[in-house]
Amino acid sequence: MNKKTTVIGYGNPLRGDDGVAHLVLDELERILGVPDIEIVRRHQLDVVDAELIGESHAVIFVDAHVSEQLGDIEVREITDARTDGINVTHISSPEELIVLAREIYGATPRAFVCAVRGYDFSFGAQVTEPTQRLARSAAGELYRLIEALR
Repeated sequence: MNKKTTVIGYGNPLRGDDGVAHLVLDELERILGVPDIEIVRRHQLDVVDAELIGESHAVIFVDAHVSEQLGDIEVREITDARTDGINVTHISSPEELIVLAREIYGATPRAFVCAVRGYDFSFGAQVTEPTQRLARSAAGELYRLIEALR
């Protein structure tokens, strides 16, 4: 069985805290340094990512969030990925990609979402200091999750 874990971070690094996933991945690469982890940076999720998911034992999606209902860092497992229909020109959610990977490749990797609080999404490449601190903490949480998935 393939034991590769894929971590897909997405967001626009030119929109302030929307680029936090890229910082999380930078920190994760620094502390991981192992060959069975594939780190992928995207501006947005896309249909082509279903193939990566299909080749993985586990997949983790990392993105920014602004929800008042979520904590600063939320890691949750996607346990029942369903969709009422898939838009094949643009995939907008991890759940849609999981369904697509299952239908095309027969893949059933464990899947997780890591959402990191963002505060400022205005134009500019600078992630706010509070979100930078959260990115470092999120990378630590993901490191522990990846180790547990091995």
